[in-house]
Amino acid sequence: MTLHLCHTFLKLARETHDRLKAARSVGHQLLEETITDLNILALKSLHPTEIYCQTFTKPQEGINGADWEWWLTDPTRSRWLGLRVQAKVLELKSDTFAHLHYRPKRGRAYQSTRLKTAAEADGLIPMYCLYAHPPASATGWAKHGSNEAYGCALLQVKDVERLRRRGKSNDFVSVMSRAMPWALLVCIGSAWSSDGRTLTLPDVISGALLHGDPLFGFGEEEGATAGPRQPPRPGVRSAPPDYVSALMEGQPLADLDKALRGVLVIQGPLVDSRPPEGFQEWQQRRGMGSQGRD
Repeated sequence: MTLHLCHTFLKLARETHDRLKAARSVGHQLLEETITDLNILALKSLHPTEIYCQTFTKPQEGINGADWEWWLTDPTRSRWLGLRVQAKVLELKSDTFAHLHYRPKRGRAYQSTRLKTAAEADGLIPMYCLYAHPPASATGWAKHGSNEAYGCALLQVKDVERLRRRGKSNDFVSVMSRAMPWALLVCIGSAWSSDGRTLTLPDVISGALLHGDPLFGFGEEEGATAGPRQPPRPGVRSAPPDYVSALMEGQPLADLDKALRGVLVIQGPLVDSRPPEGFQEWQQRRGMGSQGRD
């Protein structure tokens, strides 16, 4: 039986949670690269027609802390959303994300600032992928499902910047209470649209991450170039970079001229845009009539 992407992402989050739990019990610290490699292997094995990935071989000092590019697309490959992602694993001994506010010596920029700058240069949304297992003392932090669903979680860079302004907070609860399970990227079953438009995974996720509204700006080319010599704006675009197209077509990629550990493409389904049962009656009761949100 072929698993839905949603089921697989939830399964991998639970397995990551359990691996870190086992590591905690024997005093062993797992690394970001190990967990990422295991998850990518599972995704490619279980979803060979929906997951495309290439990892670049670089010197060890170039791999540690290097970013990933994640690209979301739909079955027609006509809508694309790019994320620039860096993985961070919970330090089990201290129950903190010890390197979340890392800054090299000699006054260089914070790592999160570098991630944000690199993302903006390519019109991508900067994110952290967190691997976590909660300490026994942590309660009330999970807002979008079970603790296990947060074994793999996503955190926006803007939230890291807020934590840094609050005294560089990096403890489990402070960080994870702002995160969301990574499965939410692909577990959207429906998103109502009052005019029955077809929605794609890139459209919905772009609206959610950039505007807090899954239907915001649907149909706009947010990722189009803003002007001459200006980088593309973060958001949905109609075509990916050439190296992403080459990856989808099975062509080998040379190492890119950027600090990337790899490129991952997730080809998700179209989103059901039909209004949920009883929605129109609910609109009328609220006096919204036909003026519902587009």
